[in-house]
Amino acid sequence: KVLFHQLLAIPSEGHIQQFLIAALLHEYRRRYSIEITTHHPHAADKFDDTAGDIEERRDDQLVRAYEVTVRDDWKNRISNFKEKMDRFNLSKYIIIASGINTDSEWKVPATMALKLEPYGRDIAVVDIYDVIHFLAAELTSQELRAAVNHAFVYLSDRRLSGRPDFKELYTGAVRDWLDAATPDSTDF
Repeated sequence: KVLFHQLLAIPSEGHIQQFLIAALLHEYRRRYSIEITTHHPHAADKFDDTAGDIEERRDDQLVRAYEVTVRDDWKNRISNFKEKMDRFNLSKYIIIASGINTDSEWKVPATMALKLEPYGRDIAVVDIYDVIHFLAAELTSQELRAAVNHAFVYLSDRRLSGRPDFKELYTGAVRDWLDAATPDSTDF
């Protein structure tokens, strides 16, 4: 979890955060033959025919969409997510956001339910760290390694990001974590 916390803390306009979640979901959902696709971090905010930042498909049918955000403006866009659910015929929409567990209103489940109830849809709001902790606990070490590598592949894809500065920050954080986790040979 230490590595994931370090990666989530990197300022990257949501690129690293979204791709890390997408890569972890990819590893977790492939067990159930569910395909995960992700888009440019700002794609779902534009009219580009995407249901969310991350989408789940089973047998080529869209079954679930996710919004991954490190900004607070998602609170003003819940009606947009409801519209996307209707447009794409989704029964579930998940908003994975930072700061939920420290937000005085949204951290209380009853308050959250009351805020979401007027939309009349199954919309879940989950703290990004809760998602990371769950997936880190569920995945094997090989799957976690694959997810870290897969997130870098997403980050390197020019259609999704391709930002050299974000790639450098990502590899730097992974390298620093590996250096800290690996004892120096001079310490023996």
